[in-house]
Amino acid sequence: MFIIQNPLTDKSETLHEVLLKKIKISSAGGGAYAFISASGVQLLLNDTFFQDYLREYKYTLIVGIDSVTSEKAIKELISIKGKYSNLTLMAYLNPNPRRLFHPKFSWFENIDQNGGTLTLGSGNLTVGGLRQNTEAIVSIELDNEELYEIKEKWFEWLSAIEENLKPINSTEVISKVKENDMRFKTNKLASSSAASIINYTTSEPLFEEENNANNDVYEQDDNQIWQVSSFGINEVLIAEVPKSGTRWNQVNFSKDVFENYFGAQAGVNNGYRILLKNVNENGELSEHIESRQAVSVMSRNWRFELEAAKNAGDYPMNGEPIVVFVRTGIRMYKYLLSMPGGFFHESLVQFLDSNYEGNNSRLKRRIVTNYQIFIESIPSFPM
Repeated sequence: MFIIQNPLTDKSETLHEVLLKKIKISSAGGGAYAFISASGVQLLLNDTFFQDYLREYKYTLIVGIDSVTSEKAIKELISIKGKYSNLTLMAYLNPNPRRLFHPKFSWFENIDQNGGTLTLGSGNLTVGGLRQNTEAIVSIELDNEELYEIKEKWFEWLSAIEENLKPINSTEVISKVKENDMRFKTNKLASSSAASIINYTTSEPLFEEENNANNDVYEQDDNQIWQVSSFGINEVLIAEVPKSGTRWNQVNFSKDVFENYFGAQAGVNNGYRILLKNVNENGELSEHIESRQAVSVMSRNWRFELEAAKNAGDYPMNGEPIVVFVRTGIRMYKYLLSMPGGFFHESLVQFLDSNYEGNNSRLKRRIVTNYQIFIESIPSFPM
């Protein structure tokens, strides 16, 4: 299977989702990635599919620390390693700084012992590589003989580089990634003052790759990762939230919104991940990424859970909550839940009154519009 991860459409499959689909049906695996970030590590290894896998089965991850991987990313790996004894984590300490450690692949053995898969491509273990960048992905189905060959090459390679593999909490690794952080800060300062990146000599190919990779890998803050794109995918959904019994935090959507706005597929509950980041009325982003498996059931309900609604308590008696989503990547959304009486609630009601064109009063109102049109109507809205 060949996939081009295309951040300009929510119809695109992502490396993140491909890996989760494979881990769901696997009983052994390993992988190596050149560059990692803390947010990328959280996104993949903290997913419920991966957590369920690690409770029973082993996975070995080799990560590169050539000039780009940060101390924050390594600390995140150390934290996750502390929860799962089945997770083996090693860093490749490069003996030749003029040559880049650059693999990006995972192999998995099927849980039924009948073959497996090899997934490789251009994507790193970062939010960009997993979800936001344009990446090429190949996922190859393997029969038992092919899987045996892959595993044989894998273990031969690990044996060949054994002296260069270091535990991620070793002093050598921590020292190297601190050096990476210092170099990046120095380069960033120089770039800011001179309006250009330091011009390394072309005789060292490492630095050319490094400079191109910094925006992808170095630890961007959440405002950067979740910023609204200037491209054409940044549509806004404004939706009244139905009561839906006692579980109104599981918000139902029409099939059209579920598929054409959120990029899920009705009737398919495996693999799709909708990533949500809550914004409060002060414009503050939650630290937690809500990774939601879109739920589609036979009763024609298409829904997923909103943590902000869960934390809001009982459904209000004096009006409908309104939720606003803005797309920031492939099935990635910032959202704000506005309760009756909230600072923006009346403005959102007025926007719906002015723009909703439906005529069925029994349905909750939903509008999908361009971000610019919406923000011009409510300029202070914190998105």
